[in-house]
Amino acid sequence: MQYLIPLLLVLSVHVFFAVGVAFANDSVERQNHDSVSVCPAVLCDAGLIIDRRGTVYASNSQSGEVFVVAPGDEPRLLASIEGRITAMGVDRRRSVFVAVEDGRVFRVRPEGRAKLVYRLDGVPVALNVDRDGGLVVMLDTGRIQWVPFGSLVNEE
Repeated sequence: MQYLIPLLLVLSVHVFFAVGVAFANDSVERQNHDSVSVCPAVLCDAGLIIDRRGTVYASNSQSGEVFVVAPGDEPRLLASIEGRITAMGVDRRRSVFVAVEDGRVFRVRPEGRAKLVYRLDGVPVALNVDRDGGLVVMLDTGRIQWVPFGSLVNEE
C-alpha cells in the first residue's frame, strides 16, 4: 500500500507528459508549442486532466467552473458545479467526474449536463476512474475509497 500512491503519481505524470500536454504560464500548452489561455493560473487550481482523445479539462476550484479544450478548438466552459472543486477524473466516454470539498461527486456529460452521482465520507483530494467506470478517490485523511460503478447514481 505504501508504494501505491508514489506509483500512481509516477504513472500519472508519465502519461501526462507522454501525451505532450503541460500546464505552464497560465495556459494549456500543446506539443506543437502553441497555447490557449483557459483561466489565470491562480484560478485553475483544482485539476488538469486529459482523456484518451487528447481533450484537456481544467477547473477553477473557487467558482466551480470546469473548462474543456478539445484538440484544435478554443477553450469553453463545460459546466459550473456548486461547491469548491477538489478533484477531477475522466472516463472512457468522456464524462468528467468532479468532486467537491463536502464530498459530493458529480458526473458531467460531454454536452455539459451535470448530475450528483455519489457522496463520499470525507474531503476528496484526488480522483481517478477505473476501467469499469468506478471511482478511486483519495481523501484528505490519506484513505483511499473505491466506489464501484454500480454504486453510482444512474442518470438514465
